[in-house]
Amino acid sequence: MDRSAAGREAIPQYDRPRPPCSYLQSLTQPGMARALMDKAGICARVVKSGMISAKDPIRVLGKVTLSEVEAE
Repeated sequence: MDRSAAGREAIPQYDRPRPPCSYLQSLTQPGMARALMDKAGICARVVKSGMISAKDPIRVLGKVTLSEVEAE
């Protein structure tokens, strides 16, 4: 599994690519999902919660085993 860190505390784990959906649109405005259709996002599992700011760098921590992720 690839694991990445964002911000100083949070650790999201990449799961899979994800196209824009109606949930994203419900958080923003009508037409947003259609406007972003050619720009894929991702699904990520929160391994460790924490603050992430807009300008925080994202660094790849490397490959880990599932047991290492569950131990955190």
